[in-house]
Amino acid sequence: MQWSDHGQYLNIRLPEAFNFNECLELLHTIQDKRLLKLVRMNEEEFLLKICSDDNSLIVEFCLGEPTYAVKQQVVQYMSEWFDLERDLFRLLSDGE
Repeated sequence: MQWSDHGQYLNIRLPEAFNFNECLELLHTIQDKRLLKLVRMNEEEFLLKICSDDNSLIVEFCLGEPTYAVKQQVVQYMSEWFDLERDLFRLLSDGE
């Protein structure tokens, strides 16, 4: 999983076939194509603002910058939540 640390937000590289907008429509009520999500990491709560550009998720920490270890956990959480490690093109081609 490729990602970059920008202080108070993370940039997580997306697989080519991933469409963040389709996930938003299915999972949550969204305002201005941004998702607010409260998550718990290491007994602390973090309010995340999640949006997408062309090929990345932008995950902003609304209540201040967490530790690097928490950022790594958030990247793993996002990867699992949106199933970012799965090769969607291979799944589509296998099903045909």
